[in-house]
Formats: sequence, structure tokens, C-alpha cells
Amino acid sequence: STHRSYRLCGGTPSVPSVVGYFKKRHNYHMNKIFTILCFLIIINSCDNRKQQSTSTFEVSYTINKEVESKISKSDFGNSAKDAFEIYNNTLIADLYENDSLVMSTKMEKKQMPFKSFYYSRNDTLTIDGAYGIFGGFGFSIEIVEGIPIVYHMAAGDNNPIFSMSKDGELEFRIEVPCAETKLTISNISKPKEEKPIYGVVEFKSNEYYQSGPIVQGKEIEDRTKIRMNMTIYFKSNYLDLDKM
Repeated sequence: STHRSYRLCGGTPSVPSVVGYFKKRHNYHMNKIFTILCFLIIINSCDNRKQQSTSTFEVSYTINKEVESKISKSDFGNSAKDAFEIYNNTLIADLYENDSLVMSTKMEKKQMPFKSFYYSRNDTLTIDGAYGIFGGFGFSIEIVEGIPIVYHMAAGDNNPIFSMSKDGELEFRIEVPCAETKLTISNISKPKEEKPIYGVVEFKSNEYYQSGPIVQGKEIEDRTKIRMNMTIYFKSNYLDLDKM
């Protein structure tokens, strides 16, 4: 099957990558004006991705209150209300570089701008969520016939910087298979209902790679091997693709 993923594009500063955010360790400028410039459709083939179904899956309406306690209003929220939900979300993550833990935010209760939405195409319900405004990092969940599959998502802002392999082609966005996944959502909405979906997803991503500096179109340093363990709470509104 063919999986269609949607990302924002434009020049507004945002978190450029997983590693960039953790290394810079600065607060995001919440007073900047955010404008949606356009949507790009990135078509990724699912045929080459080997991924098992979610380890633990539960549908429970009681997750709503827990999610609301982890998120807060963002200055960017009103600017994107007609497209999808943007809010501040607690970041709970362990970042590994070259097999070493380099950063953990589990005890910090740090919040970052977070975007999330869900849409339906053919027989697949897709829920996407990511920290950052244009690029970022987070998850992509595909639910087919009531069975969910969880991927870790990483996307660059302006240049392709991620790859699934040490020597593979760099891409703007990759969806990384995960292990030990747990997913709880409030409901499986039908498109005509357009109800928000609340949830929490936990995963340990497989390894992937991020490029270093690029000079005259060539990488001048070895790529960094990355993997992430994350727990992400989310509230996703319905994105009507027919109106885009």
C-alpha cells in the first residue's frame, strides 16, 4: 500500500531535528508569529518497512483527562486552528547517539510546541504527532482494521538530513519501526464524526542516522546513529484532506 504523510513547509524558525534541539537546550520563542505557508505531500512506500503490530493496545475514554494534564495552550494554536491542533506538550524522551545515552528529559517536565492530527485514506486511519513546527520528531500511527502500527517519525526543516541506513539516501522525513510499543487512545473515530482522538503512545525506536555538515553537496563527517525512547501524550483533531 502507499502511505501519504503531510508536513508543513516554510521559513519560520523551528526545531530543526532531534539532535539539534537537545544540544541547543534553549527555550522556544513562543512570541513569534506563525503562518501556515503550505502543505507538501510526501509519499512514502510502506512495502520495504518491516514492522510488527503494536505490543499493547487499548481503547479507553478515561485517557482524556490524563492527556489534558500534560498539554497546555500554545501561542501558535490559533494560527493553525483550521488545519490541525498545535499546543505545548510535555517532552518525555531518551536520546541515544552512537549507542550512548546523551540526553533524558523524563524528570524535567519540559514543554515544546507540538502538532497533531488524524486523517483517513482508504482503509487506513493515520494519526501523526510531532514536536516542532515544520520539521520535528514524534510518531506516526497507522490503524488498519482495528490493528495499529507505531512508527517513530523524524523530519528535517529545510534539507534532507535523515536516513534509515549509514550509507542510504538522505530524506526529509523517515518513519522508523519501533519495539516495545504501547498505545492507548480514547476512540477510533469515523471521518464523518470528526471527534478528537486523545491518546498516549510509548515506543523504543530502531536505529537510524542523521547527517553532519554538508559542503558543496557532500557530507564531510560520519553520520550519527540515533535511536529514541519516547512517551507522547496527544490530542488529535480530524484533518479533512478533501478541503486541503
